[in-house]
Amino acid sequence: MVYKTKTSAPKASAGVTSASLIFAGLATARTGACVRAAVASTGKVTVYLNKASCLPTADGCRRGGVRYARRPMTTLDELLFRPGPGPHRTTLTIDGRSVETLADLPPERGGLLFVGLNPSLISVAAGHYHQGNLGRRFWSRLGRIGIVPSDATVEAADDALMAAGHGLTDLIKRPTPRDRASDAELTAGVGALWQKIALWRPGAVVFIYKRAATISAGRDFGASWGQLDGVAMGGRPCFLMPGPYAAVEDVDEGLNLIRNLAKALTD
Repeated sequence: MVYKTKTSAPKASAGVTSASLIFAGLATARTGACVRAAVASTGKVTVYLNKASCLPTADGCRRGGVRYARRPMTTLDELLFRPGPGPHRTTLTIDGRSVETLADLPPERGGLLFVGLNPSLISVAAGHYHQGNLGRRFWSRLGRIGIVPSDATVEAADDALMAAGHGLTDLIKRPTPRDRASDAELTAGVGALWQKIALWRPGAVVFIYKRAATISAGRDFGASWGQLDGVAMGGRPCFLMPGPYAAVEDVDEGLNLIRNLAKALTD
């Protein structure tokens, strides 16, 4: 079971929101709390904590095994907790249903945050990010440019990315077969993404797929890769990786940009 707290803050349709909104609904009386994910739902953002760090206390109430907080007590260090090696499966309540999905993997402050659309069913089953055919291509590309070791296995590539100081999340956490989530559903996750970026403070945001970038920015882009002109989330510049079927020249140039970006952030 995963305990959850809910903010009273409405989602921002354009993704513009204050990081303080997410703090307002968090509570735990124990140190070492871990935020597993922030999920947008109707009119609210729900934040999921590890059950061991969110035990019922006098300052909260418990209904149906779920503790709802009455006052904030979570520290910034707890919100920035980065889990160890996977598997990274977790169970969240999405639209009133218990759903097995993947937990967020926050970057170190100043690292890269890679953003996908939503977890695939095969990735959830494996307990690791991007385990399908397109996901394996993503890991191969990161290995080519040294963001993860070239000899890292696909099954442990997300752990290698975390070890390098970077992180992973998705617009929404409901798993589906590839690219089945609707635009409306993905758009509902933009507010939570803004809050994660404001809390985690990555050096840059890198969208893995163009669809995630256009939905997050609220507009289309002519370019198929590169920095997204005029787009910053939480004050962080945003970039787009070359698509999985991009021309070889575009892939080489786009990956070189991401490699130089990562190097600039870590130097």
